[in-house]
Amino acid sequence: MPANAMDLIKELRKTSGAPIADVKSCLAAAGWDMGAAMEALRLKGLAAALKKASRHASEGLVAVAQLGHGLVSVVEINSETDFVGRSAPFQQLAAAAAKAALGLAPQAAAAAGQVHEIDFQQLAAARLGDGSSIEEGCALLAGQVRENIALRRGYLVSAGPHGVVSSYVHMPVAPGAGRIAAVVALQAGAQLEQAVQAQLQQLGSNLAMHSAGMASQFISRQAMPAAALAAARTDFESATAAQMPGKPAEVLAKIVDGKVAKWCKDVCLLDQTYLLDDSLTVSQLLKQQAQQLQLQVGLTVSALLRVQVGEGLQREDGGKLDFAAEVAAMAGSK
Repeated sequence: MPANAMDLIKELRKTSGAPIADVKSCLAAAGWDMGAAMEALRLKGLAAALKKASRHASEGLVAVAQLGHGLVSVVEINSETDFVGRSAPFQQLAAAAAKAALGLAPQAAAAAGQVHEIDFQQLAAARLGDGSSIEEGCALLAGQVRENIALRRGYLVSAGPHGVVSSYVHMPVAPGAGRIAAVVALQAGAQLEQAVQAQLQQLGSNLAMHSAGMASQFISRQAMPAAALAAARTDFESATAAQMPGKPAEVLAKIVDGKVAKWCKDVCLLDQTYLLDDSLTVSQLLKQQAQQLQLQVGLTVSALLRVQVGEGLQREDGGKLDFAAEVAAMAGSK
């Protein structure tokens, strides 16, 4: 052991974030060569991450990065526990991943004024600030925290030629990172002056906050995918028939029509009552703002995105695994 062994251990521990026992053993095995020890730690982390990859991970963060007024990226990374998801290393990874996703805009060929889901392989291979890929960053952190860290998805939202794109993160645990994020793109249809552009940016942020709070799923009924509307109608038909056996088909159809219409108002942004002024719907707000800003061609929402950590992810055991059993399972997998 060299005379400066403790200094080497401290330096590698700070650089890698790995447990001190792993740092010491890798340094000793590498003959106290920092570069070789760092590579050994990286491989050790990848191996540990592979063992944990099958474990359920539905906590974590959604991170947002923005480039001027024209491009926003959103990336979700999952962890097994909220404790790790709120930790500084996890926050740094999520923020770096969102920033790296911005660089994929030309490669992803995202259409202006629309939401584009990034190809998973492209996203996983995107380079972080230190030169490693997002996938490698997740694996390295998994080895450090002894949890499954999983990249889940990423999106790009760009402004149209005469529009802006704005974002909002609900109750952020770090700048641009939290459990719910929303993005809204506004289209004015004509060249914008800088002052008007700034006002639209703020309006877009307010609408993104509204969307996060009101769980807006679609811009309007007209913009809703036909499959989503058909699925909702089928659900309402089944529930109504079960609740009202023996009712004539034409009566049931009218009841279902009413339920579908109400559901559309609940989930479509333009039909919702504006969160910051309940005397207006969002559609009425846009008309009002267009008049105040003297936008002759009006103001429209061209893109809407709302992402919540863990939505759609469910445990195979239905979430019934008790705490003691979970700790035992985790201990057994190490």
